[in-house]
Amino acid sequence: YRTTYDVIRGYDGTAEVLVRAIDKSLNQIARLISFEVDTQAPRFSNISSMVISNPENSKYAKAGATVLITFEASEALRSDPVVTVNNNTANREDGLWYRAYTYRYSVTGDDTDGQARIIINGYDLASNYGEYATSSLLESFEIDRVNPTVVIATPTTVGEYISNPGNFATNANPD
Repeated sequence: YRTTYDVIRGYDGTAEVLVRAIDKSLNQIARLISFEVDTQAPRFSNISSMVISNPENSKYAKAGATVLITFEASEALRSDPVVTVNNNTANREDGLWYRAYTYRYSVTGDDTDGQARIIINGYDLASNYGEYATSSLLESFEIDRVNPTVVIATPTTVGEYISNPGNFATNANPD
């Protein structure tokens, strides 16, 4: 005999199948088998990005900056998830704590200015595919490759000069 079990979405968990056979002499045998049904795609949550090379402003990165991206998966995965930042691959850091992941990304001169788009995707043990794309700066970070500019204009009228100025400083970084 042969039978088919159709998996119905939303009925996840342990499925049990009992097979019983009785021959003409009324001899009986029964076998119970079980297996796990998983129709749900893995979800990725608690996404956080931190520019470790800019501790004062850890959401802003320039070319050459290193960014750590952390997140959690809702269930065990078949392999490490794939993480991309603006379509460039981020590298997994060593260490795993119960479905928590850390990835490292280095901003390059080819990255586009603006909020970085982080995409995380992967397969669970039942081969269900899950994907998440960041949509807020709370999860992502800002790329700024443009140096600030400072323009000092020559005064055009008398009285625009400052006489006997004291010491002053700026917070502009020349890099």
